[in-house]
Amino acid sequence: MKKGLFILLGSAAVFSACNKEASEYLSLRMESASRVKTATYGSTVFNYTYDARGRQLTCDNSDGIKRTYAYSIGSIKESVYTNTVFEYFYKNDLNADSLCVRETKSNDPSYEQLYEYNSDRTMAKIITKKSGITVQSINFFYSNGNCDSARFNQNGQWNMTIIKTYYTDQLNVFGNEVFGNEYYGKGNTNMRRSETVVYAGGSSDPGTNFTYGYDGSGRVIKEIACKGNNINNGLYTYY
Repeated sequence: MKKGLFILLGSAAVFSACNKEASEYLSLRMESASRVKTATYGSTVFNYTYDARGRQLTCDNSDGIKRTYAYSIGSIKESVYTNTVFEYFYKNDLNADSLCVRETKSNDPSYEQLYEYNSDRTMAKIITKKSGITVQSINFFYSNGNCDSARFNQNGQWNMTIIKTYYTDQLNVFGNEVFGNEYYGKGNTNMRRSETVVYAGGSSDPGTNFTYGYDGSGRVIKEIACKGNNINNGLYTYY
C-alpha cells in the first residue's frame, strides 16, 4: 500500500500564501474522508492510526513490521521497525503543494526516488535512482480522470506496461486520503476494474479483475482480485 516534482524545502519561509492554500485544501480533503483502521490480506493484518488532522501516524503489520510517521514543515520522516527494533527511515520531501516529491533512505545513501505530478495533482512519473543513475522510471497516462496505463522502463529500456480499466459508474472512494497519505497526490476518478501487464516482446499475463463490497456508508470493506484461478481478498474496517 504504499507503496504515483520533488522540491526540497529549506525553511518555513518557503511556505507562502500559496502553500497555505495547498495545506488547507489537503486538510479539507483528508478531514472529509473516513480512515482505514485495519486492512487484511490473507493472514497479514495492517493496523493504522492517525493524528488529529487525519494523517497516518503508524502502520503496524502483524508480521512484525511497523512504520511510524513524523511530520514537520516540508518533510515527513517514515521510520521502519522489525519486531520493535529500529531498522532505517525514509525522508520524504514535500513541495509547495504539500506533495511528496523526493524520497531518500537512511541506510542506503545511493537510493533516491523522485515523484512528478500533473497540474491536477495526479501522479505523472516516478524515477528511482542509484548513485545518481536512473535504474527505473514509471510514466502514468490518463483519460477521463483515470490512469489507463503505467509504462515501466528499467535501465533506459521499456520493460512492461500495466493497462487499466475502470468502473465508470462507480466513483473512487478508495483514494490515498483513506490511508492518511494524500501527499502522494490525487487518485483516480473511478474504481479500478482490471489490470493487464504487457511485457516487452508482446506477451501478457491473464489480467486481474477487481470487484468490491461496500458498507452502508459507501466505504469499501472488501476488494476481490481474480487472476485466472487465483482469488485474493482484501478486507477493510474503518474508524
